[in-house]
Amino acid sequence: MKFKYLLLYTTMAAIFLLASCKEKKNDEKSNDQVELKREFSNKNMVPLIENCESDPTLSCLQNTISDIILEEAKKRKVSLINDTLQVEILVKYDGSTSILKNKTSNPLLEKISYDALSSLPEIEPAYTDFQNSYVNMSFSWFIIIQNDVLTNRIKE
Repeated sequence: MKFKYLLLYTTMAAIFLLASCKEKKNDEKSNDQVELKREFSNKNMVPLIENCESDPTLSCLQNTISDIILEEAKKRKVSLINDTLQVEILVKYDGSTSILKNKTSNPLLEKISYDALSSLPEIEPAYTDFQNSYVNMSFSWFIIIQNDVLTNRIKE
């Protein structure tokens, strides 16, 4: 008889524990869903950065980011004579960005580029009609600088 009560209490405690964990998970999920419902104006397959609203292309995005890096070098009064920088960034579905690659033989340019990429203005994520949602998108390109001028401006 005591064994039945022990088993009953143990089962009830387990059910109570599972129910409270499930409730907590549902609360966490609902908070995440609120964050994911953020609306962006961009409905293009290319992420959108400030100053590219009239030209929402990958070339505009890449050239704008390249210009931001060059401007940061000018602010710091760093002269870039003959430098190449490989950049790769990920624009996530929620608008956040990650630096995937930032390679150059010039350590000063690498630091400048890292700082500039870490403080980019908001980039709206790419949108796909097929999935009817915002998606992650990564892209990589080279920035070639000679005498403080971007020499390989990307054209579409």
